[in-house]
Amino acid sequence: MKMPTKAELLRLQKQYHTDKRIAEALGGNVTEHLVQYWRRKKGIPRRSFPKYSEAMIRELWERFGDDFRCGRELGLSKAGFYSWRRRYGIKEKPRTLKLEQLEFRFGSEPKMGRNGVFIEYYRTAAEKILAKCSEIEMVESDKAIEVTPDLILIDVSNRKQSESLRVSTRVADKVRLITGRKRSPLNGRASELQAAENIFSLVQGDDIVPSILIAQNECIAGGLSAFSTLTIKVNESQMTQALKTGKFSLTVPATVRITLQDRLQRGVTAFDILSYAVANLPASVFENHFVEYAGNVVEKLNIYERVCLCHLTQASGAACGYTVFDETTRKFLAKRGHTDFKVWFSDSKAFYHQDYVLTISGLEPQVVLAGDMTSSQRVKDLGEIKPIETVFVGGACAGGTQAIKQVSELLKGQKISSSTRLFVSPMCEDTYLDALKRRLLIPIVEAGGVILPPGYLLEDIPGFDSKTKATVLATPYTCGTSYPANCWLVNHLTAAASALKGALTDYIK
Repeated sequence: MKMPTKAELLRLQKQYHTDKRIAEALGGNVTEHLVQYWRRKKGIPRRSFPKYSEAMIRELWERFGDDFRCGRELGLSKAGFYSWRRRYGIKEKPRTLKLEQLEFRFGSEPKMGRNGVFIEYYRTAAEKILAKCSEIEMVESDKAIEVTPDLILIDVSNRKQSESLRVSTRVADKVRLITGRKRSPLNGRASELQAAENIFSLVQGDDIVPSILIAQNECIAGGLSAFSTLTIKVNESQMTQALKTGKFSLTVPATVRITLQDRLQRGVTAFDILSYAVANLPASVFENHFVEYAGNVVEKLNIYERVCLCHLTQASGAACGYTVFDETTRKFLAKRGHTDFKVWFSDSKAFYHQDYVLTISGLEPQVVLAGDMTSSQRVKDLGEIKPIETVFVGGACAGGTQAIKQVSELLKGQKISSSTRLFVSPMCEDTYLDALKRRLLIPIVEAGGVILPPGYLLEDIPGFDSKTKATVLATPYTCGTSYPANCWLVNHLTAAASALKGALTDYIK
């Protein structure tokens, strides 16, 4: 690759900060050491100044005068911004009251919420996104509105769906066709639209950015809400309306907040969190509600774990499950070149239809009978199930880079049971290439596992009988009930540990 100019290197350093991240952004054969060589040739010193300057922190503090609001602008928590403020010795309250520090209330007499605040003016992130897309100041739960989605995802994995598409010219640029692995030739109007083989491959492009509204007809796309979008599954009538007019009618769901606190034990993942929540919270929590996840546990989950959490939340009956924008989201999107977007946050005094706090410090790996999320129980309580014929790791809940890395480390230097077949399928092509680059697939193959192409599901495995009566362990990958009769759902660590033993076993044992 040709050496960048000094101005280009300075721009990259300002955006990505470190040589390693600059190399990742440039891609190709560019390494961290090559970027260091370029810097020395151009006389550019290593970036040693802090991420946020004193001027930036002071300007935000003078403008907002509140740690929560200031942190929200930078994607930090309230405590995170407070730490930066203390670092620069900024302790006094702003002397002059700014416009951003005032809370105006105009119009008719506002209604009071259950917690004694004005719900018209303190809103959740979901309500703000819907208000933006409906071009009205305020949306209320259970009220009918007409919204304009920013993106429309259509599953056309079978030929019949692609041939019946009726898309208006005015919305064609918003439509993305998800063709699936078994891609059929697209005819007629469908051939003119943008297509992607996998939903998560959209993240590599310019389509998925925070605070947009996505309408989709396949609930596996619910995992996209991990990027702080609002991804709603629509029925056939709503989809037809959206494709014809660019808008569709929607009854605004109420918003429920679930705060996850304390720390996760070793071997526990987002799958276990959601399984535990579904089994222990009232069923009404997941009945066509927006579910917002908050708390220190969510802040520590990587982006792939959040995809799992949001995907399973919608699969459990919620209108959408989403995580708010933070530093983890920003870093993930920045690596893919997404830096220019507007982010909506929930107000600190926003009204929630229900508000739950789950303490998960004692949570252990869970196992669920496929098709019934309420059947969740601890792996060690179910007892040993053997022999296990097939173990599948992949899909929206276990096909991410971090999950594959953990499975690879668990299997390194070991052999899976002779009575068990282990299959691993990356989430999408980008994840697959990343795993190859980092040599994460080699220990899995050496242990006796089989690497499937990206996007493969359990039923895609060559020679697999979907009507088998043998015991199957799988990580969740679909919202439907297309699992074998004797299939149990577990997290990827439990699945890998069970493949080694040939029987259901707890990873933390």
